[in-house]
Amino acid sequence: MTERDGQVEFWRNAYEEHGTALFAFLRRRVGNREDAEDLLQDVFIRVIRSPSELRDKSRVKSYLFSTAYNLAINHFRRRRHDTLPDNGDGGPDPFELVADEHRLQPDDEAQWMDLNEHVLASMETLSERYRTAFQHGVLEGRAYSEIARLTGWSAAQVKVNIHRARRAMIEALRDKGVLERERSE
Repeated sequence: MTERDGQVEFWRNAYEEHGTALFAFLRRRVGNREDAEDLLQDVFIRVIRSPSELRDKSRVKSYLFSTAYNLAINHFRRRRHDTLPDNGDGGPDPFELVADEHRLQPDDEAQWMDLNEHVLASMETLSERYRTAFQHGVLEGRAYSEIARLTGWSAAQVKVNIHRARRAMIEALRDKGVLERERSE
């Protein structure tokens, strides 16, 4: 296998491993499927053509997300110049109105997406009752009364099921090595 073949294989694997998460990341940023697809393609074109090789292969995910983040910002800057007239009134920069100061940085978002993938996979190991309780109570943040109405459980049973579902999820994530085990005192 030549060095070029190795690089092609490396980026193909990176796409297969991270492409879906990158697409979701970009879609949330730009708001529509077509632009997200274009930006995803641009991410891989840019990283593949980059003159500097990625030295630490374990950092490929953060490298891809950082590139995606920067391309999304450039996308908004281009759109701002293309679609918004300069009103000259000294008002706020329209791009600043789009920015979300609470948005996670790409590395942090990648970690949250990893956690999300582990949580979704771990949900499959929960019993149907706990899976339902976790979905409604934790992921969707529904009120106990609403969960009781949806499931037919009593309010007390809703509380018990959510509590037990959370504990089961924590244990499942510890078993996968996602969460550290508590130290005995």
